[in-house]
Amino acid sequence: MFTIDLAVILKKEPFVLKSANSTYKATVLLKNGRKSTSLLKHIDFEEIVREFYSACVANHIGLPVPSQFLAFDSSENKTYYGCEFVEYPNFAAFFTNLDSNHVVLREAYLKLKSWTGWDTTVAFDELIINIDRHLGNLLWNGKNHFILIDHGRTFGEPKSLPRCNRLMDLYKYILEPSLEELEKAIRGCQKKSSVFEKNLSKETLGEFSSLTGNASLDILLYNECRKLSTILEENFGKLPCLLSDHLPENDTLFAKP
Repeated sequence: MFTIDLAVILKKEPFVLKSANSTYKATVLLKNGRKSTSLLKHIDFEEIVREFYSACVANHIGLPVPSQFLAFDSSENKTYYGCEFVEYPNFAAFFTNLDSNHVVLREAYLKLKSWTGWDTTVAFDELIINIDRHLGNLLWNGKNHFILIDHGRTFGEPKSLPRCNRLMDLYKYILEPSLEELEKAIRGCQKKSSVFEKNLSKETLGEFSSLTGNASLDILLYNECRKLSTILEENFGKLPCLLSDHLPENDTLFAKP
């Protein structure tokens, strides 16, 4: 079951200095009295909700995401988005000179493509309109386990950036698949998406009716999530076609998986 833990920040220190958001590694105290190491971001409430809602969708379809927190800093009177700090490095950190060494980059992406969750993640990103799945937003244990992070740039936000599916775009750019290979990859994504719950938007929204145990906060979260649920439902019905759109313009792939 998906949960959002309310937490109090005990101490924090800058974690990513060059970031669009203020990011911290922190020790937080959860409601049950347990201390946890968390990664915090100071972002606006709408982006916090997108993070939570996307993580909830991922949880429903079986994709790995860290535990989610809403953390309070009483000394600053600020609220932070938080997730469990995972010791895995991000995927990009395993490889150097990625832009200049195409061979290394190809080897890197082949490892990612061989992960059993690749197809589902491509479909998931298409569903939530995630425009920010670069290789730094995947954590990897160096073997066969990945964790998905950073889902603030989803559901059409920010509006100034065009819609894209970076995981699929990277696949086409790095591995340069033939049309047959690309069609096979897209069919694989369509097949994985075909087992998503038909009432996924309703089930996900339902989670937010009493998620934190704080009645006023749950109302705020629920009302914001209703907007995202509407977008999710619209995308769900046309997901096979949205995935097919990644074929070259003169080719179509509307076959059901």
